[in-house]
Amino acid sequence: MVLQELRAQLPSNDMAVVEKTFTSQDFQIKQTLEPKRFLGVMLQTFLSTGMTHDSACRKISALHEKVLKEQRENWNQSR
Repeated sequence: MVLQELRAQLPSNDMAVVEKTFTSQDFQIKQTLEPKRFLGVMLQTFLSTGMTHDSACRKISALHEKVLKEQRENWNQSR
């Protein structure tokens, strides 16, 4: 469900990076770790594509904002 939400919000090239992160063996091993570690993995993944640290942090921060905005819109439409 989370990936479906992200697919609706992210450009396809960014979504490919996120999906690669989720399916990597490294992520599968680390998935039980706290959320800060997960965000660190996402940050390292974006950095490995050549993205600057500031851009990667903004992109990660924007994910939450985009998903919450869509959920808010869905809530308002359902009332």
